Amino acid sequence: MLTGVGPDSIRFYLTGADSDGGVQADPDMSLGKYRSATEELPLGFELFDPIAGLVVEAASGVCGVGNGILTALGASSVAFTAPSGSQGAAVAIANGQTRIVPDDDTDKFLRVRRNSDSTLVGTATVRLVSVLNNAIGQDNVHYQESNAGHISYRCLCVKNIGAYPISDLRIWVKSGTTGIAIGKEAPSAQPAGYFTDKTGDGDELAPGGVSFYSPASRVDANVIVIGSMYPGSIYGLWVRRTIAADADPAVTILSELEYDFEAVDF
Repeated sequence: MLTGVGPDSIRFYLTGADSDGGVQADPDMSLGKYRSATEELPLGFELFDPIAGLVVEAASGVCGVGNGILTALGASSVAFTAPSGSQGAAVAIANGQTRIVPDDDTDKFLRVRRNSDSTLVGTATVRLVSVLNNAIGQDNVHYQESNAGHISYRCLCVKNIGAYPISDLRIWVKSGTTGIAIGKEAPSAQPAGYFTDKTGDGDELAPGGVSFYSPASRVDANVIVIGSMYPGSIYGLWVRRTIAADADPAVTILSELEYDFEAVDF
């Protein structure tokens, strides 16, 4: 499967860059302005016994945490098995290509790049893990903040990176998540692709004109509906995290979003 089609059409990026696609890799500075080149990946990953010549760039969030398997099938083909999944169809990948390698459930996939013309051999374990302290979960909370209560904000950029339009993009808060609310912001026309800039104000001040909700499903009355997006188009998604006063300490707190859309699939 090619990149940028089907389930890979939509990607999320940090903001805070000085120009569209600029350098800005700090999730704590993802506070508006322009889209960063840094993706907000849904899962982290570690590779064990990697296949020479292949680089894993990303895994879809639907894969879930656990050990996936990337298997070389022939000199230039690979297949993927997600955690608790089933091996998908073989995908041919030539030197210099980046391809989507799906599980039997095609919403579960790896994005893989080949950087060598050496014969592909072996089986790699891809350990998929939750990402901590990203722009959705945000930074750790100190005891002063948890005692008094604390509200903070981040801004992500949603982009259709594919060659085809998508429709009915909806975003909501995953069941079990507490303290997270989300709101949308259309990019400005002048300057093009610009979101409200809170980088100089700190992360505690709300962006003006953005309404926040905590929708629990795609059919929730308050679900964030971005709708149709043409190739190359972007939209802003603000995340508000609320830590209640005197909140109990926790090593990790679930902070996850879910989304779906209709896309051209190949």
